[in-house]
Amino acid sequence: MENLGWTINNLPQKTEIKRKTKETDIVLEFAFSSYNEVVMSIKGTGDLGHHLIEDVMIVLNKLSELQGVGHKITQDGVK
Repeated sequence: MENLGWTINNLPQKTEIKRKTKETDIVLEFAFSSYNEVVMSIKGTGDLGHHLIEDVMIVLNKLSELQGVGHKITQDGVK
């Protein structure tokens, strides 16, 4: 399998986070539009029953770290 792990591109207009594991392949894009809106998309393939949902939450946590959001998503909700 190709490189496993993280690829993060933190550009001025867009943040792109890619996470690839043996079970999942997820891409999150977080961008600012020309209308002062934020657009976020998450695309992924993998084992939907367990690994894909878990890894999407890990990717969202990484986005919160990069954007300086002081909350962490946990199994019990947002802290």
